Amino acid sequence: FWMIEDDLDVFCSDAAPALKVAALKRILYAMGRNGFDYATSQRFHEICATIFTADSRPLLAESQVMNDLLALLKFDDKKTSSSFPVILRNTIRQSQGFIDNSSPYFILQPNKLPVHIQSLLKHGEIELLPAFLRKRIKTPTSNNGFSLATDAIPTYEIRLDILEYFLYWFVQFPLNQNALPVATSEVKTKKEVSHKLPAWISSTTAMISPQKPTKPTKTKTTNIYLDLLNNYLTHFVPHGEQLQNSHGSLFEFILMCWLDYGHIPRYLREYIHLENDIPTTACLKAIKEIVLYTVSDPNVMIASKEGNESITANYPAREIQKPLYDFLCQSFTILTDSNSPQKSSDLMDIWMTFILPWKAHTEKDNKNEPVSLSDDWGSFVNQNILFYLTPTEHFLQYVKMDFNTATKEQDLALFERFISHFTELDLYKTVQSAVSMLVDIKSGGLYTDQSSGRTNMQRHFGTLDVNISQFEPLFSEHNISLPLDILKNLSNDIIYCLKYLPDSSQVSRIEKAASQFATLFNLQSTWVKLKPTDNGQKLRSSSSLVRKERKISHNNRHRLLEVDLHGDYWNSPLMTFENAFVARHAYFLALTLQQRYNLDEIPRIRWLASYKIWGLSFLVFTVLYIIWKLAVILAHLLGF
Repeated sequence: FWMIEDDLDVFCSDAAPALKVAALKRILYAMGRNGFDYATSQRFHEICATIFTADSRPLLAESQVMNDLLALLKFDDKKTSSSFPVILRNTIRQSQGFIDNSSPYFILQPNKLPVHIQSLLKHGEIELLPAFLRKRIKTPTSNNGFSLATDAIPTYEIRLDILEYFLYWFVQFPLNQNALPVATSEVKTKKEVSHKLPAWISSTTAMISPQKPTKPTKTKTTNIYLDLLNNYLTHFVPHGEQLQNSHGSLFEFILMCWLDYGHIPRYLREYIHLENDIPTTACLKAIKEIVLYTVSDPNVMIASKEGNESITANYPAREIQKPLYDFLCQSFTILTDSNSPQKSSDLMDIWMTFILPWKAHTEKDNKNEPVSLSDDWGSFVNQNILFYLTPTEHFLQYVKMDFNTATKEQDLALFERFISHFTELDLYKTVQSAVSMLVDIKSGGLYTDQSSGRTNMQRHFGTLDVNISQFEPLFSEHNISLPLDILKNLSNDIIYCLKYLPDSSQVSRIEKAASQFATLFNLQSTWVKLKPTDNGQKLRSSSSLVRKERKISHNNRHRLLEVDLHGDYWNSPLMTFENAFVARHAYFLALTLQQRYNLDEIPRIRWLASYKIWGLSFLVFTVLYIIWKLAVILAHLLGF
């Protein structure tokens, strides 16, 4: 007893990470041999806090002990005396039917729950809570359990068993982290690795080298949290089994904490959600891993082949559908250019991972991608058509309001990714076919042909709480205003590039993206009329349009028609007022400063290459020189 107490003191203290891991090994060994004793149960919340929470630096984020900690936290049936989750699961099994201190319940404080769950509790909307949470809500009548004393919502307490309590804090971890912890190791490689230069530097002849090529080794990184997440999903949320009990609690915690909008009816969404924000980058990476795991379920492919969505009724892919749909719609709605480009990219990854499930199965089974979507995956598109329509509309609204493909490289790259995914395997044609079926259902009402595909589509709308009769889909001839506005913006971006940027490659990229985008929405003839040319009547006559667009842009769009380097600072195209030679050497100088002083990002000293700065500097020095001369003359006249 006293030995475990000593180890618990060390593990929950500010000791060195290596000492903490050693103490945890001894604690788990004792638990594996003797069961979950009273001393450990009394302080179990401290163990979870030390590993996962951000009140202090969590042990999981300590790079020097990640690999050792990973071995202890993984679920491994073969290591029953050292695998933490296995010990917790066995503790529950051994104590079933007994009421003693060996298997206590743990009280989860209501103020530790997501904000929307707290709002539901505060307003007494218990019936709107997830089913698994409703079963664990109790009105406190005694002092059983182990709880910290805070009572933001004093009338309820959430009672979790020991494994559920551990998994809850595991799910909470990425919500409080900017980046997920990774372990690194050196791996030999035959190729020399050099620093990647911006396009405008690599397109010119460099006179000096920014840095010497690195040694023939590369750093291999292992994402510890994602490794654990996949391990827990495999054992607690296996493919092909209905979610229930502790197997389902991990998945329910994920839906509740990461995909924040899944359990609230649409008519109560604004009432419950007072403040919304996009999760951290770390959480977005974890969400992508969850989506990848769900769509890689073999039952997803079987359901698509047979055209029967009921095959996946009890599987993770079906459970995640509505929460993920609400999450994507909400996230793209509140996404602005004030968010980091990484968040935009991560949201795109999550979205594309779900709507392109054949990629997950291709990588999993080491097979070639399908030549056509009609054979195996056409039914999947029909059964999940809203994922191809509504998030697309919200994303294009974001493109319309905040994108500037002329001066922001990350905007153009993200737009190109969107287009490439929808043109690959002619996905947009499959979507257009599904939209035609949707329009036919709307126009036919009850008298339309009730084939299995149509029935599945109608059920899909009901599952996601969307009124099919009032829904106006994209990819139809009746809803082209948004794509048309984007084509106009792209036309203006090309005009800007032709006037201010000497590099024609930017114009070519925007023209190609615009042409492919017009194909997605059958607006090819419209784009031919809007497309500006490098010379001739069209560009000259469009100058007045550009002036009008500048005024409009200033009021209702965050587009930059003046020179702008606020996007990707160093990768923005070389401007006409910049000297290429000085800009190149300014970049090399910035790299040297970053390496010498261990800076987080490359210093922004590109302004050194600006002719405007040179002219301003010359003007300032000239004025100072004149003032100095006048002062000398006055001094002579006054006899000083």
